[in-house]
Amino acid sequence: LDCAERAIALMADALGQMVAVRSPRPVEVVFIDPPYEAMKSDAIRERILTYPDTLRSIMTERGWLVLRTPLDPSKVDHTIVGFDGPEVHKYGAGMWVLLYQHATKAAVS
Repeated sequence: LDCAERAIALMADALGQMVAVRSPRPVEVVFIDPPYEAMKSDAIRERILTYPDTLRSIMTERGWLVLRTPLDPSKVDHTIVGFDGPEVHKYGAGMWVLLYQHATKAAVS
């Protein structure tokens, strides 16, 4: 991709603190790709959807969060507190890519 000077790939537990600890600051794009089975569990999905709130402090004001999910967002809520979205993109059978951005100040108040 020829982007090594401006991007790093960090493989870590989707719910762990390694992302926040090892990431450069500020972060413009956070890509969360949890195991699909984790997204199918209500309890784990709730943890995944609340975790991005801990990343807001390392993201730029105009930063994006990208979440891959096997669940149709028109049937299962994928709201992330503190973020606007999701903007939904469907790819093939059973894969959605959801885009979020920091919530506008009016939405947060």
